[in-house]
Amino acid sequence: MNARNLLITLGLLALWVILRESIGVWVLIQGLVISIGCTFFFNKFLPLKKADDVNFFKLILFPFQMIGQIFKCAVYVIEVVFKGARVDIVEVETTLSSETLIDILGDTLTLTPGSVMLDAKDKTLTVLWLRKQGDPDEIQNAREDVIGFDWLEAQLQKAQK
Repeated sequence: MNARNLLITLGLLALWVILRESIGVWVLIQGLVISIGCTFFFNKFLPLKKADDVNFFKLILFPFQMIGQIFKCAVYVIEVVFKGARVDIVEVETTLSSETLIDILGDTLTLTPGSVMLDAKDKTLTVLWLRKQGDPDEIQNAREDVIGFDWLEAQLQKAQK
């Protein structure tokens, strides 16, 4: 077990102890077995070699920022629902070059209310998008119109090497 795997295992063990809200021999044994199993699974099926172009340390605050973005999008969706909504499928180009970050962007878009990523090819995301009934049929700039896209992309851009 290398140093990275040891740190991952110890981090998962600490998380297990916190979630169980107790510490004892049995809790530590359970946590250690589960942590080693998760680390093995992670290394076998989710290798980090593909994500070597991402600085994950710079993404530490991203989940908390994303929660704020989810609430902002929820307010937009509430407004759209009350005023009348329609659904469009748009293709949005991203400036991200990391495949990992493009996947994170698409998954994050899906978490925010009002948009769902359908497909990602190269640097193009196909997004199902909830918009106002009275908006023009032709979309001028999908990057700006899809709520939250520019902000999410800018946050992920910081983590790209």
